[in-house]
Amino acid sequence: MRLKVAVLLFCITFLFVPMQAFASEDVSNDLDRLANHIKASGIDSDWDVIALSKAGKLTDNVREAYLTTIKERVNGKQLSGTDLDKTVLVVKALGQDPENYENHDLIKAIYSDTSIKSLMDFTYALTALSSDDYVIPSDALWTTDRFIHELAQRQTSSGGWGWAGDPNGDPDVDTTCMVLTALSRDQDRARDVIDKAINYLERSEQADGGFVNYSPNSNSAAQVIIALSSLGIDPTEGAFNKEGRNPVTNLEQYKANGGYKWATFSESDDAFSNEQVIQALVAYSLFSDGDQLFNFRTKDVFSSSDSQTGSAITTNSNSSTAEQPNDANPAAENISTTTANQKTGHTTIQPQENVSSQQSPKVETAVAHVHETQSARNSKNRGAEPSTKKTTGTVQPTSSEKKKSEAKSTPSAQTSKAKHQTQSDGKQSPKRVTTVKKTELNPLHLYLGGAFVLLGIIGLYIRYRLGGARYENQ
Repeated sequence: MRLKVAVLLFCITFLFVPMQAFASEDVSNDLDRLANHIKASGIDSDWDVIALSKAGKLTDNVREAYLTTIKERVNGKQLSGTDLDKTVLVVKALGQDPENYENHDLIKAIYSDTSIKSLMDFTYALTALSSDDYVIPSDALWTTDRFIHELAQRQTSSGGWGWAGDPNGDPDVDTTCMVLTALSRDQDRARDVIDKAINYLERSEQADGGFVNYSPNSNSAAQVIIALSSLGIDPTEGAFNKEGRNPVTNLEQYKANGGYKWATFSESDDAFSNEQVIQALVAYSLFSDGDQLFNFRTKDVFSSSDSQTGSAITTNSNSSTAEQPNDANPAAENISTTTANQKTGHTTIQPQENVSSQQSPKVETAVAHVHETQSARNSKNRGAEPSTKKTTGTVQPTSSEKKKSEAKSTPSAQTSKAKHQTQSDGKQSPKRVTTVKKTELNPLHLYLGGAFVLLGIIGLYIRYRLGGARYENQ
């Protein structure tokens, strides 16, 4: 009798355990391995520092040494463009206040930056300003709404974005993912734009769960993981799961020497690919805890609301159409602390995420989230491998390419202050954006569980009847 009861309880438990609890990928070992490889090779990348800090894998010695580098950068020159945006992110990741760092207000420098004009400028700036609850004055040159508007204007008809920002040009996966990451904190205001881009990524995915940018490569898969995780979409499930193959499992084929190669034909791992894959692994790990790669809030900004089945669902608890000022967090933070830990089953609520890209000197895969020059972007020889050379400044195309991209991506004079108005009086509660993916029950799971329960009940009934008859005969 006890055995039957135990079997029955097991069947009932089996019925209510979501299938996705067994489906999610565990990247902890890969993350540890790559983090150790990067630290052993020497850290000289802002993106590595951000990822390692968010993962809680940045030592105090490395943190202090890198802070010295950042101090020299901030005090040594007038920062602008993507160099400024990247600096804001790494300053925050190192536990410092970008609004008052070395007597510089780096946040004000972003929303007052007159050099902003390209797609990557808009993308990086929006990512930086969305990384915490910063207050942006209503009369600022740049606001979150204006950045969203500029990005939407440059979306191609296919739903993606291209590096040059030409809405009539060809999109690529890497650029599209960086823009999606930048938009991930403002899903209520960019829902249609985001949905079109997600559809573009779904169509672009290969049968092995990977993506092509002049060649199948690790960087493109990494960017997809970052973007989807930032949007609250599990990159291992749903439309991005091709019979067990997905962007996360796709990275396996690029492992080499403790790091990751750009392409399968590459001879060894390179710093550029390692930089992007570490961000992807951290982003996916944070996704499981309801956090984002580029979320530096010390409080839980995302709270779960009405859950629905499917991709990211957004809810807005503040109906104001104006951009909401944010509670500034000037105190130094422990960046390795997870901020949001709300789950629906095994798949989780997810906040914001990354900007990263890729480039190659000959196989031109560049999309500006790197520390390399874009000098060879026009070369598209498929047989070459990406460059691993880094520069210390911002990502900048060559003069000839810059003229081409700026000619295509220079924003028109659509700066209506009424449309892009923000609130500046006081620090109010920020607009809450919730992205939720609800765990689904697999139909086969339901059928099997129901069958086990039914068989258990029948078995108990038969045992009861036979047992009763046996006792009567005695």
